[in-house]
Amino acid sequence: MKILHFLVTDKLSGAENVMLSILRSLKDGNEVYYVSPEGPVRKFVEEAGVNFIPADTDSIPEIKRIYKEVRPDIVHACDPRMSFKCALAGIPFIAHLHNNCPWLKKLSLNSIALLYAIKKAKAVVTVSDSIEKEYIFRNALKKKLYMIPNVVDRERVETMAKEPFGGMYDIIFIGRMNEQKRPLLFLELVSEVSKKVPGVTAAMVGEGELLDEVREKLEKDGIKNVSLLGFQPNPYKIINNSKINVFTSYYEGFGLVAVESMILSKPVLGYAVGGLAGIITEDSGFLCRNNDEMAEKAVMLLSDKAMYERLSSGAKENSFRFTDTDGYTKKIKDLYDKVIAE
Repeated sequence: MKILHFLVTDKLSGAENVMLSILRSLKDGNEVYYVSPEGPVRKFVEEAGVNFIPADTDSIPEIKRIYKEVRPDIVHACDPRMSFKCALAGIPFIAHLHNNCPWLKKLSLNSIALLYAIKKAKAVVTVSDSIEKEYIFRNALKKKLYMIPNVVDRERVETMAKEPFGGMYDIIFIGRMNEQKRPLLFLELVSEVSKKVPGVTAAMVGEGELLDEVREKLEKDGIKNVSLLGFQPNPYKIINNSKINVFTSYYEGFGLVAVESMILSKPVLGYAVGGLAGIITEDSGFLCRNNDEMAEKAVMLLSDKAMYERLSSGAKENSFRFTDTDGYTKKIKDLYDKVIAE
């Protein structure tokens, strides 16, 4: 089987990591190709033993050219934008929706473009039921929808987490510095926690369009207890040397980093959005209604050793729900076989 994944970015983030993991798990006995713009992601793709094809994946002629040259049995598009491009290119594809973006809920150019892509797609994969519930044109999904929650390779996370790391943090933020993840809200949270927990330390892992604003706020407000660590190819060693992982996102498709944190016995705090609502349980962390409540729960965890140990143990136990990599690979493989047979 020839499997080709189209992606829109040149970096390795949540969705890209999921798509690469699929190709890594299916590379034995199949020809697998990762297609994206040239950039830092090439290193990770090649290290995974997956064929990398650099391309302008926003270009319809480029998409058509690669499809004609590779002649894949399966084309898997990583997100709504890539799905729309594949639909315009007139090639058969599977759409993968990793996020329940706010525009899904209303009539807009984006939601209409996604509707066009869904109608052209052979199948649509979602990572949580929130997308089906919230999409304004959800009826278009019914006959093509495959809800396959993401999984995490437990052994890989635990192995990488053992790599040496020089720091230790109370609270961490891991994700893109963008409007979805709300990094500035994280800084407000740290400021509130600092008022009640003297000497609290925090770190932010990631890059993005709001990074300069984050730097400006740190300087303007004189915040000295937050370290900016930038993009990290191995964030697990940082998670392993931290106490709490906080998610200030106002929407999420799944919440991959939450599972990775729980594998390493770290309690997680977040809002009840997207997949996080199903990942974070009362024995592994807290689902919060606002930033004040999140700050309150963070203070409790950092101040109450018994509570922290209980939720730390619960986080580890809860993570097993999301680590059946063999089962996940089988679901994807079965979907590919079904699409080919149609």
